[in-house]
Amino acid sequence: MSAARRATVSSVARAAKVSRASVYAVLNATGKDINIRVSEKIEKRILKVADQLGYVRNENARTLVTGKTNTIGVMLTGMENQFFDPMLNEIYRLGDERGYSISVSFSSWDAERERRGISRFCGNRLEGIIWVPINPEGKDFTSISDLIESMHIPLLLIGTYEYPESENRCQLGIKEDESVRTGIKYLSSLGHRRIGIATATEAEGRRRRLQEIRLAWMRALAKDTGLVIGDKDIFNTSDNAYGGVGIAAEIARRPKSSWPTAIFAADDMLARGLIAGLSCLNVKVPEDISVLGFDDSPGNEKAAIPVTSVSLETAEMGRRALPLLLDLIEKKIPAGASRRIVLKTKLVERKSCSSPKRNS
Repeated sequence: MSAARRATVSSVARAAKVSRASVYAVLNATGKDINIRVSEKIEKRILKVADQLGYVRNENARTLVTGKTNTIGVMLTGMENQFFDPMLNEIYRLGDERGYSISVSFSSWDAERERRGISRFCGNRLEGIIWVPINPEGKDFTSISDLIESMHIPLLLIGTYEYPESENRCQLGIKEDESVRTGIKYLSSLGHRRIGIATATEAEGRRRRLQEIRLAWMRALAKDTGLVIGDKDIFNTSDNAYGGVGIAAEIARRPKSSWPTAIFAADDMLARGLIAGLSCLNVKVPEDISVLGFDDSPGNEKAAIPVTSVSLETAEMGRRALPLLLDLIEKKIPAGASRRIVLKTKLVERKSCSSPKRNS
């Protein structure tokens, strides 16, 4: 028995008794690809027949005809704490609305994997790239961005670092220092004067640099605000996923009178692990110690003690990212207009922080 033939534009046209051009206009064309218009009645007939025949669009053939892939590449560092999940959901949703496919790759904080992924995006001639670089200050970043520039592929960088100006590049992000300042001011407004920091600057690889930057801002801005952070109140781990539990044990071993009244965690995985560990050791959150997270990754609201966190607005970043990149692709950004958009951070208040019940 011979295998069933794959449905094509021609077979759909024959079955629907319409021209191949009409079928192409309904099933394959998006936006400006073709000028043919068909009536609603014929469009419904074509869609019904295509569904009955199991038609699947041949993307390679379509690219040869139009010269466009209608695909956007997205390079992220990882999804270990689902931090990018809200952003990706928005990018996928808007991609569907605008007729673009989304191809996602993860560097997993590995520079060589990041380079290979971006190179594949360039080799496949994607329409544009959204990129969260591992190390925007290093030579790896420079060589990869030069490759993208040489291929004339529009690029949206996620982050607010100072990059060289380019007509084919734009930026979107939140300032780390302003985000940290939001958290420090919040703890101060609650009446905390002595706070601790949970961080993972002992982590391996390039993730460590992100933790180091956040720790530096936390120390500097706490000092500016009049909060006290002693060296012994900086709790470090090599594992931001589970290290919070070990930090909780370290705190619980101390006399209660020596505890800081609040801990500012450098990311939400640390915060959730810390809260879980403290709870197991009968340290009440927030009554004994407040815990403030940083990034507001998914899951905070469903925790046993919902985590108060500084939001880095990833959903809003997703809502803004794809339209901004498509404006760049379609050359809708006026000459001289700012290509660097900085979003405002916000604090999401839940149940893990309160005013201190004791003075330290």
